[in-house]
Amino acid sequence: MTFNLRRSVPFAYVREWPRLRRQWWWRSRLVRRLIAAERPDILALQEARPRQVRSLARAFPDYAVAVKPRSHRRNDEAVPVLWLKNRFSGGRPRFAWLSDTPTVVGSRTWGNRLPRMTTEVPLTDRSTGRALLVVNTHLDNGSVPARRRSADAIAATARRADTPVVVTGDFNCGPDSAPHEVVTRGRLEDSWDTAKIRLTPEWRTHNGWRPEPTEEGARIDWILVSGDAAVEKAGVNTYAQGKDTPSDHWAVQALITLRPNGQRRTLLPDGDVRAAQFTYEPPIMEECPPPA
Repeated sequence: MTFNLRRSVPFAYVREWPRLRRQWWWRSRLVRRLIAAERPDILALQEARPRQVRSLARAFPDYAVAVKPRSHRRNDEAVPVLWLKNRFSGGRPRFAWLSDTPTVVGSRTWGNRLPRMTTEVPLTDRSTGRALLVVNTHLDNGSVPARRRSADAIAATARRADTPVVVTGDFNCGPDSAPHEVVTRGRLEDSWDTAKIRLTPEWRTHNGWRPEPTEEGARIDWILVSGDAAVEKAGVNTYAQGKDTPSDHWAVQALITLRPNGQRRTLLPDGDVRAAQFTYEPPIMEECPPPA
C-alpha cells in the first residue's frame, strides 16, 4: 500500500485547516482503521511527520519502520516504509536525496523548492527467502524538470538492484506524463497497467478531501514493479466515513507475487482479465487500535 497521509500541522495554522476534521488528531482514527482493515505487508507513506509516524508505530507495534526527515529540521516530512516484522526481515535502509548530491541531507539542485528524497529498504521474505527492494518517494509538486530528473534517478536505482524492485509514491503527475514515461522506460512497470485484475476504476487519487471518488483527474499515486514481480490485483482504496476522508489522497494497493528467479512478465493481449472492472468495498474493522 502507498498512501499520502497529508502532513499534520499546528492547530493554530487555520489558513490551511479551516475545518477541525482535517486535523491529524481527528482523522488519525480513520487512518488506523484503514490500516487495521487492510493489513498491508508493506506500507509506504508520504508527507509523514514524526508525530504521525510515532502515532502509527504505537498503534501497530507489529510493523517495523525505516524513516528519516527530508531535512535537518527534526519535525520535517518523511517518506517512511513500514513492513510486517513476521513477514519480512529488513536490511539497512538507504536514504537518498533527489539532487546532484544524493547523500547530502536536504539537498535540492533540480529546481524543486523543497527537498525530495527516497527511502530504500531491502527486505527478505521470511517464508521463502526471496529478497526485494522497496523504494518510496514523493516527487515535487511544482517543478516539471525536477520530477523528470527524479524519475530518471529512481529508474537508475531500479536498474542497479539485483533483486525485484517495488517503487511506491506520490508522483504529483499522472500516467500520461513525462516522468511516468521516463521511470517506466526500463526495468519498471506500472502495477495498474500490468495487474491481472483491477479491483476499482482508475480513480483520481488526490481527492481534495471529497469523499466521493471520481475518474475526472489523474492517478498521481503509483506502485511500480520490476518485471520479475507479478501483479495479481491493483486498486484505489476510497474508504471514507460519511463526509470524512483519512487524507486528501486515496490509498493505492497492489497484490504482488515475486516470480521464480530469472522469469519476467509476458505481455498479455488486449482484452485480458486485466481490463475488467470490479466494485471494491474494503472491509473496515469495527474495533480500531486505541488512540495514540
